[in-house]
Amino acid sequence: MINAICYTTYCCVQASLALLFIEIYHFKEIQAGLVYLPFGCGCVIASLVSGKIMDRDYRAVAKMYNFPVDRVKGDDLSKFRIERARPRSSWYFLGITIVCVAGYGWALSYQVNIAVVLVLQFFIGAAITCLFNMCGTLLTDLNPHNPALAQASSNIVEYRQMCSFGGGAGGSTGDDQSYWTGMDLHCVCGFMPVDCADGCGGGSVGLCVAFHGSAGY
Repeated sequence: MINAICYTTYCCVQASLALLFIEIYHFKEIQAGLVYLPFGCGCVIASLVSGKIMDRDYRAVAKMYNFPVDRVKGDDLSKFRIERARPRSSWYFLGITIVCVAGYGWALSYQVNIAVVLVLQFFIGAAITCLFNMCGTLLTDLNPHNPALAQASSNIVEYRQMCSFGGGAGGSTGDDQSYWTGMDLHCVCGFMPVDCADGCGGGSVGLCVAFHGSAGY
């Protein structure tokens, strides 16, 4: 579930990035292409750091349960609470993702300095990548003999849940200014009270997944 939510957020941010910067900050296409760099840098750095974080968490949980760590032969994970070790720090990154995505939507809504938006992109990319790596590593640890099959099954469930979460976001309102985005200028993943008559169920306050461009407001 957490992987599906993060993947949905990841896709929504990436799909809407260039379009929003062109419309809000009046970027040219080549400039809009460059705004992907902070997000990408966050992903790269997180890929390097997340392994060390998981190693630290593994050692901490092993010490908690007096489980001997064998760096040479490896450990028998069937006798270890690996489900406690791998996602031990995931809550921090989940919190960072929620705060930064909400802040990202508000920053675009109020058209703040572009540096703020780019910094938030960096942290969104880093936090989501850490969550991806933790979930993927746990999946492999729980299915050491069939990691590829486990990952493929997870992807099917993940994509199905993503379609469920984003189903309302993909609904067309007949307005060319409507986008399939995870956050927009007016409603941010449930963090903004909204009254969307078109596509949001009308007057809904909370998790709104039908997002509209600024032209209609």
